[in-house]
Amino acid sequence: MTANAGRISDMASTITDAFETVGLDPATVDRVVRMALEEDLGGPDGVDVTSVATIPSDQVDVADIVARGDGVVAGLAVATAVFVRVDPRVHVEILIGDGARVKSGDVLMTVSGPTRSLLTAERTAINLLSRLSGVATHTRRWADALSGTGAAVLGHPLNVMAWLADELPRFGSRLRRGDVVTTGVATDVFEAAAGDSCRADFGPFGTVTVAFS
Repeated sequence: MTANAGRISDMASTITDAFETVGLDPATVDRVVRMALEEDLGGPDGVDVTSVATIPSDQVDVADIVARGDGVVAGLAVATAVFVRVDPRVHVEILIGDGARVKSGDVLMTVSGPTRSLLTAERTAINLLSRLSGVATHTRRWADALSGTGAAVLGHPLNVMAWLADELPRFGSRLRRGDVVTTGVATDVFEAAAGDSCRADFGPFGTVTVAFS
């Protein structure tokens, strides 16, 4: 009993350390994981009815999570949190670091524990891992394409805001409390046909003209 409690404590510590390494808030991740599991299982007390109906309660197994394509992996700590939230007895071994490039067939992590728990957690864990890795892969492609051009991938809108706050003083202006800034998501959508053109005026930053053919 003491050994098992120690291993559970070690897993929790490992997850927390992993979150801190990649700059994630443990409370936020826990909330996202809980909501995702509730959606998948039909509520806070939901169970994987198929696993319960077909798998003996004392069966244990080991499984690998494998990359299905080339890309950049991200979210391994989040996937780990899913397995441990479903069942603290599950042991997770992460075999590659977040941000690493992977090839199809690479083993990313190995999980072991009660089979019912592994099957209950795997769908949510893989969904989150796939989503985060997809974003990381797409971002890396843009970063590689822009390498050496002097441009940068800003990513999250908050990064755009931080960049804008740094750049505005160069043009004799700055962001003030109450200023409204939009990156485009709050504007209307306009239809464009062949032959149309539009001109965007960014004041001291210049203008951009786009022609549709």
